[in-house]
Amino acid sequence: MKAEGYKDPTQTLPDPPPEHTDCDCNKCESCEDTANWWQKFNDTVDDLILRSNVHKCRTSIPADEKKQKKEREVYQ
Repeated sequence: MKAEGYKDPTQTLPDPPPEHTDCDCNKCESCEDTANWWQKFNDTVDDLILRSNVHKCRTSIPADEKKQKKEREVYQ
């Protein structure tokens, strides 16, 4: 997030993929563009998941009740 040029993916539109070609040599400029786009796509998806997978677990059971329940399970 602190990297220079970083753009929050939740605040920007994704880059469109490069034009499709039938080439699969993995050496030409078109193949490189496609590979780079997929890498950036995967990084963006990871970033989005990281940002959206936030848990705020709360429970209404007091801590001492949890401890008592665990102790009962151990002794049963």
